[in-house]
Amino acid sequence: MASYDVIFLHPPSFAEYGKKPWFPGPIARTVGIFSPLFIMIPFGVLSIAEHLVKNGFRVKIVNLAERMLTVPSCTIASLVKDLDSRVFAIDLHWGIHSDGAVRTAEICKQLHPNSSVILGGLTASYFSQEIMKSSRSVDGIIRGEAEEAMVALVDSLIKNGKLGEVPNLTFRDSNDRVRANPQVRPRSNLDDYDYTNLSLIEPRNRLLSLTIGSRTLQVWNLPVCRGCAFNCITCGGSQYADRRILMREKPAFRSARRMVEDFQRLDEQGINYVFLFQDCRLGTKAYYEDLLKSLHKEKWSKIEHVSLELFNPVDDEFIRYLAANKPADTIALTFSPESGSDEVRRAFGRNYTNQAILETNIKCATSSIPIDFHFMIALGQESPETLKEMWSLWDKIMSRKTPTFFTSVDFGPMVLLDPGSIAYENPTRFGYRMLFTTFNEIREALSSPSWVGWINYETRYLTRDQLVQSIFETTEVWIDLYEKYGLFNQERAYDERIKLRLEKGITREVQRALKYPDVEERSQKLKELDQIYRDPLLAYSYVLTAEEKSVP
Repeated sequence: MASYDVIFLHPPSFAEYGKKPWFPGPIARTVGIFSPLFIMIPFGVLSIAEHLVKNGFRVKIVNLAERMLTVPSCTIASLVKDLDSRVFAIDLHWGIHSDGAVRTAEICKQLHPNSSVILGGLTASYFSQEIMKSSRSVDGIIRGEAEEAMVALVDSLIKNGKLGEVPNLTFRDSNDRVRANPQVRPRSNLDDYDYTNLSLIEPRNRLLSLTIGSRTLQVWNLPVCRGCAFNCITCGGSQYADRRILMREKPAFRSARRMVEDFQRLDEQGINYVFLFQDCRLGTKAYYEDLLKSLHKEKWSKIEHVSLELFNPVDDEFIRYLAANKPADTIALTFSPESGSDEVRRAFGRNYTNQAILETNIKCATSSIPIDFHFMIALGQESPETLKEMWSLWDKIMSRKTPTFFTSVDFGPMVLLDPGSIAYENPTRFGYRMLFTTFNEIREALSSPSWVGWINYETRYLTRDQLVQSIFETTEVWIDLYEKYGLFNQERAYDERIKLRLEKGITREVQRALKYPDVEERSQKLKELDQIYRDPLLAYSYVLTAEEKSVP
């Protein structure tokens, strides 16, 4: 008997991490605590795993990405070879894991030929036919939401040793033809599922850790719903994509009662910081009032901070209610306007103005509720002029910061246009030019050592090289504003500028090295650059030397 019925494997974004040169560039700053290996496990994995446990199956989740990040000598093979499971279930939710997930599947099948290797997640669902036709190591793909389908799949394997007529499953039949079983509609509420049994995950120390100042807190993300009511054009989780990929027509919510139970369970497991994923206002006013009031009534022994996500500007009524019904002693809001241009934002699918953003900032300041604003580079209608509008908006937002009110801005490069999003399927209409679109093209690009090669689009106004330059210019503005408004002291600002200069120089030289016709020469140069990139002293010396050379 296998030790486990199902072992879920969360793959690294870069399969050869620690073994080959790798230059994630500004993404390393953008993803913060989850690292460019993307060690964050999709919420659905924990929900599926716990649902299997409730149905009597033996399950665990192995975070390969975290293990490889914290133990550089580890490889996917070394981590997988001693595992024993009837099924290895690999998440391919975010496109950034395309190469890592398939490489993990190949290694699992090589080391455990008698086990079934199954993929799942949004990206796997969207490309299910192509993946099954091109990767013999994948036995099947569960499309869409997978709790019930995975129970049916494991039950079928135990009873008759075959995948059988499992709902949502794409697989090869006895004649080696790729078949797609009918996909069932997902549940209309989430109360039968759970996202809080953290004991199923190993390891999880880095995954749960968030350092704020001198303190390290234990953090976990908790969704209030599945699905979305909006159609942001680059989002693979939009209403459009959910309907096509998940067969979900509208958001499904978790009741306030069950959310309180989630908080209690997280509190018992030592979680200090909870991020409520998805805007609770997607529900009715009655829903968010019930949720906030129910959480406010409770007393937590460990949970001290809760962040809430906003999809739209706030009104006075919501802010007053939130201020009076805080779900924890300390709360904060995060809001993602994406662009600093009204025109670009409207074309993206968010119909509100910079003035509304600034008014949200003022409302939060009046109620002393901290708020973080997040932006994206670069959207389809973005241009050098609209980027300057964004920088100007940042300055106005940050100017509200006071000793009693914290507000900040941050941004991230999109890099990979979400498969299944509106823009992915209609690029020209929305100002994009796709550089590659198939799964295998994406996978090949993501195996490149340089983040520049991962960018799969250009915009109406910006080439890929110009996108890269815009990211660096925006980072410089961001550092200047953080220093101007006291979020960085002079020493920290200097360090950040050194990092930026390093990224610029290394990115430029990596792109040159990748064009070397001689394979050995190219490999040697990349190794040299990788050594500089990883060693703080070498990196600092490299930056200073580059600056000296640039002085006339």
